[in-house]
Amino acid sequence: MLDQAGVVLGETYPVRMVDHEQAAREARARIGALRKGEDHHAAARAIQHKHGSRKSGLKPAGAQSRARKAKPPADPRQTRFDF
Repeated sequence: MLDQAGVVLGETYPVRMVDHEQAAREARARIGALRKGEDHHAAARAIQHKHGSRKSGLKPAGAQSRARKAKPPADPRQTRFDF
């Protein structure tokens, strides 16, 4: 397509300033190296402890469970269809 338009990279059009594939590889390598460090694991544990799911059943030390509100009794009329 560039040939049809008469474009020659580096002559009639500037070459790319950033090689996106190489930049992505380097970024993945850097992130992988960070994730292997102990600092990352400590930070990840702290985040999980603070924001983790309550459904897991795990509670922080000293945490008290909230009292649940009792459900009102079911209205027997709700099982009928009123058309």
